[in-house]
Amino acid sequence: MKITFLGTAAATSFPLTFCQCKNCKAAKKHKGKSIRKRCSLLIDDKILIDLCPDFLTALNMYGKDISKIKYLLQTHPHSDHFDAGHFVTRMTDYATENAPNLDIVASKNCLLRMSEMIKSNEDIDIFDKKWQKDLNIALNEIKHGQEINFENYKILAIESLHDLKQGSLLYLIEKGKSSILYATDTVVFSDKALDTLKNRCLTCLILDHTYGFVENHGGHLNEKLFLQEIDKLKKINAVNSKTLIYATHISHEGCSYHEQMEKDAKGKYLVAYDGLEIKI
Repeated sequence: MKITFLGTAAATSFPLTFCQCKNCKAAKKHKGKSIRKRCSLLIDDKILIDLCPDFLTALNMYGKDISKIKYLLQTHPHSDHFDAGHFVTRMTDYATENAPNLDIVASKNCLLRMSEMIKSNEDIDIFDKKWQKDLNIALNEIKHGQEINFENYKILAIESLHDLKQGSLLYLIEKGKSSILYATDTVVFSDKALDTLKNRCLTCLILDHTYGFVENHGGHLNEKLFLQEIDKLKKINAVNSKTLIYATHISHEGCSYHEQMEKDAKGKYLVAYDGLEIKI
């Protein structure tokens, strides 16, 4: 599988929009890998994880063809991960031509919230067959422990405690002998999640690193919890010495510019950056 990090920031961006803290100033000074868009991921140029506000900018920056994207895995509906304004442009009233079919995978509560957000932009009901035809979409409701197969991909939904009310999920994607767990926007793994991940032997783990080297403020991980969760995964044979481990969803609150973050990681894990492309 080819993995492209379209964005690696938490909240609105890194540096944060109006912030003048030392980390934001350092990112502005060093530029390059330190400038981060909101989190989303592209797999084999055809599976998008999270239709965030910056995904189209990222596709254009990194030379990706949006017409090749067939599947959208939505982790949760928070506004930094789902942009209804982008979505509604699929309707015929926008004179969009030849929008490719898009299979959307999300939990029931996530889809319901996405529908509300979409309706606040346009009078569209994504659960209505008429609108599904107009938008050229298919909805695939999924919950923890369920698996959906697309082409030669297996997609497994895993519970996330980030926002249970809005149905947040993590996704495990497998293709052949390669597997990736995309686990951004999560707190510690639930017992359900750990049971599901037991003996998975992941090729790649992409994990939330929001608060970095400061106190955890809830809803996410800091580096201390990040490392603790990796240890849990090692004990259940989900992660081993060959697993590539990347930190993402990086906030200005506890994280410095990219090169400093790499030094702070001390070789225990890798730090993702926008535009990074790897093959597993």
